[in-house]
Amino acid sequence: MSWVDVVKRALEGLDAAISDTAKGNLVVEPADRDNFKAFILARRLQFSFDRKLEVVGVWELPPTGSGVEELRKQLFWMLSNSIEVELRGLFKRKVRVREWGELRYLRKIVGDFPLSNELKKYLEENQDLQECILESSPELVEIFPRLIPPRFLEFYFLSSGRGFAVDRMIKRYIDSVESNAWIVRLHLMYGTPKMGEKVRKNYSLILKIAEEVGKATNELFLI
Repeated sequence: MSWVDVVKRALEGLDAAISDTAKGNLVVEPADRDNFKAFILARRLQFSFDRKLEVVGVWELPPTGSGVEELRKQLFWMLSNSIEVELRGLFKRKVRVREWGELRYLRKIVGDFPLSNELKKYLEENQDLQECILESSPELVEIFPRLIPPRFLEFYFLSSGRGFAVDRMIKRYIDSVESNAWIVRLHLMYGTPKMGEKVRKNYSLILKIAEEVGKATNELFLI
């Protein structure tokens, strides 16, 4: 049984449409949220035959202001608040939140911008969310804004997120952004005996994280 079949079986019973992509991955679109969808991907690691499973949520934000400049302002606020979450500790695991690891690289593409810890503090104070992360136990959580056109997202997730073509897409997208969305990307182990159950748990987790990040944006971002 392929990993796709395992995951589809694990997600049975969800009120969501599950479809295959042209590249052999899955897209899950819940019936009760028209601003959210999730990609479930199996990605080969660079310079390795090993694979990693990822659950990647896309949470569309409502329009803000009118025009590109307002959207760019929001996008750079999101970028400056981009973070990653990791579980640390052998016996008593704890949630550790830090700035997104790709920010240094992105500054070379889009120029310098200040960092903010507003979203970091917001999530660190959310004990309920931290408990959900501990229970679902992803290897890594990344939270960052969409940086390329929606139709190229799967390509971006499957690539390293770097390279001349990706860099050009990011620069062009930021210069003429039409809408903003948060990306919540969960990294999981591939091929474990309970992989399907793990994906289902982390699909629920990604919905919760995306909702909380959406709420934080409404509360913290001011045009």
